[in-house]
Amino acid sequence: MIRRAICLFVVGAVSLGLTARSSAQDKLDKEAVLKKAIEASGGAEAVKKYPAAREKTKGTIEINELEVAFTSESVYLNPDKMKTIVNVEFMGQKVKMVQVVNGDKMRMVANGMEMPVDEANKGELKESLILHQIGQLTPLLEDKAFEVTLLPEKAKVADSEAYVVLIKAKGLKDTKIYIDTKTYLVTKMEKRGLNTEQKEGNQEYFLSDYKKVDGVMMPMKSKVLHDGAKFMESTTTELKLLDKVEKSEFDISD
Repeated sequence: MIRRAICLFVVGAVSLGLTARSSAQDKLDKEAVLKKAIEASGGAEAVKKYPAAREKTKGTIEINELEVAFTSESVYLNPDKMKTIVNVEFMGQKVKMVQVVNGDKMRMVANGMEMPVDEANKGELKESLILHQIGQLTPLLEDKAFEVTLLPEKAKVADSEAYVVLIKAKGLKDTKIYIDTKTYLVTKMEKRGLNTEQKEGNQEYFLSDYKKVDGVMMPMKSKVLHDGAKFMESTTTELKLLDKVEKSEFDISD
């Protein structure tokens, strides 16, 4: 169970701020806020050019109150394909986990051993794919599958003020994204999710250290809290945005 949970969470991986009511001159509608956020990310043309990416990360995750280091390599292709390889060493045991999602088909293997994926974890995997789409922002304006609401109150993320956008979609637990009122970059995402003990709680993904990659601003660091407690930190060490990926990479057969 621990192996499965580590892989599921790393795939899906980013304190609730105090809110303050916005003044009249600060009010913008959701379309205006999202358009500014897309422009800050590099513009719709640049963002939509890359439906896929290949990434390497390193970081730590909390397992049974222990901080465990991991490395991962992943590739995804929106809207429904993803492959992730995670390497960890836990209590003297090295574990290599490979996880593939190809539409409704999913597979997970740990040290060569097939791991079952139950319905709850299938839901988490599907949500992680939807989060990739949300991260691009453009689908929030163009895809009617997303119900988007700009909440009337702003929030504090670290020392900065942020617009709060609530997103609803089929197969996705209600998700909030926080858009900085000055930079218009997404600094936080928030939703319900599972931890390594398979317990559901409130998860806050803090995104930082933005760098321009292939013309698109991308966060290089993330920190995750689960019910307010530190859960995971990660740093992207390599990232390449792609306009296509061979579908054979997501083959789930032996």
